[in-house]
Amino acid sequence: MKKWVAISVCALLILTMSTGVLSASSQKLTIGVAAIGLEHHWDITCFNSVVSRLKELGVTVVGLDGERQTQKHIANLETLYEMKPDAIVIVLGYSDIMDPVLTKITSAKIPLVTCDFPTQFSNCNVASSNEEMGTMIAEKLASDLGGKGNLVSFFRPGSPIGETRRAMLQKVLDQNPGISIVAEQPYVTPGTVPDAMAKMESLLIAHPKKGDIDAVWSLFDMPVIGAAMAVEAAGKAGEIKLYGIDGDPQALELIKRGVMTATIMQRPDMIGKTAAEQAIKLATGEEVPSQVYIEVALVTRDNVDTFIGK
Repeated sequence: MKKWVAISVCALLILTMSTGVLSASSQKLTIGVAAIGLEHHWDITCFNSVVSRLKELGVTVVGLDGERQTQKHIANLETLYEMKPDAIVIVLGYSDIMDPVLTKITSAKIPLVTCDFPTQFSNCNVASSNEEMGTMIAEKLASDLGGKGNLVSFFRPGSPIGETRRAMLQKVLDQNPGISIVAEQPYVTPGTVPDAMAKMESLLIAHPKKGDIDAVWSLFDMPVIGAAMAVEAAGKAGEIKLYGIDGDPQALELIKRGVMTATIMQRPDMIGKTAAEQAIKLATGEEVPSQVYIEVALVTRDNVDTFIGK
């Protein structure tokens, strides 16, 4: 938390010093912002932070919601491409399937900033390190289990961040052969939480004995929130450990109650603000780094009060 405070203070100083320059150069800019969806806390917070920071600096903003439908997300990017804005910010995305529209955008020399969407087409990707987060939560899980146990995983291939987090889990599991994945369930969107809850209820019926399921891992908080609800309803809170990534407010409350075990706290607000500023710099001809990482923190019951409401 001390690191975050220091980073926030530094960021505030930088923003204070640069606001005049950015606002003066951004009065006539139009920047498009396309989010894959606005269903989850991370998505909403990041998108709103991008939009609010751009407006604060005098930019005309065109914001579009993909409603967690990949084809609509692509259609929104096609719309922005036709508008030829001064830059585009993308909040999350999928590799390969989005490449054609991203090729068109970059071929038109429209600067592209992405939020947690690593792609060859991005001029600057602003994110938390998915390698770091995936490793942190997987190592916490392995340590808590003492290197032995049965694990349920919520994962679906397709997104770069998901693939990376799952790869980090596998790397840790390879180092702990006593931990086995007994079931791997795909998550769905929208309706992530109720779907995961229903799937976990079925798994608990299929694996009723203590020790059949020792832990649940998810590549982000929403599926594990649903799983935690099923675990709590079955009277197995504390018996089955649950791990996620994002620091969703609901996950923090479940950790405080002793239902969830741990999550990784991200700063989607800072990711959004930083992405907005990088987009303005690109639109006005400045150079920016290809990757900007934002600090994260491991949250457990021991320190959860530090993060609730922050």
